[in-house]
Amino acid sequence: MIRTLLDAARSLGEVQSTTVFGATLSIRIDSDEDGYDVLDVSWDLVTYEEQDRFPADVLALIPDRGPLDNWDYLPPSASDPGGPGSWFTYISSDWVGYLGTSAEIDDLLDGVDNWSPQNPATDGSEMFSHHAAGHVVTLAYVTGIPIHALCGAVIVAHRDPERLPVCPQCEENLALLRSMRSSDLD
Repeated sequence: MIRTLLDAARSLGEVQSTTVFGATLSIRIDSDEDGYDVLDVSWDLVTYEEQDRFPADVLALIPDRGPLDNWDYLPPSASDPGGPGSWFTYISSDWVGYLGTSAEIDDLLDGVDNWSPQNPATDGSEMFSHHAAGHVVTLAYVTGIPIHALCGAVIVAHRDPERLPVCPQCEENLALLRSMRSSDLD
């Protein structure tokens, strides 16, 4: 499910789908105005036995979205009354960008066996928002486990990364990874 969320952050307006607990889960992020986007999550339940718990269980896995009370429900459309309803919430464009960058880092590190940060950070990690691989950072949001940022600092993922400036060393290392990938493509 986390990969599907990351893919949606990279492909605004496109529906990304996966199977979770026997249901087809669809996630779409649409651009809105004033720095906010709409995160829309829907599913087609076929076999899940505890259908009444499904929204709370799935939506709780989405980082920084809080309890079910922060979501609104849109019932199935009149043109497809048997279709899925959806849950939606407003999210900041910065949060979407942060997830998109995390997904990009996953791609950049794919096939790189021995990545080690240039000039690894040793302190000051609480002063910045850091970049990390998407599959790691989103898991860290949910579990609270410490992870290694792209700069080398060991951090606990914050719930709202857009409230702090991005670590300059993480930005430098991201630029380095991007240049390494573009030189591989040439």
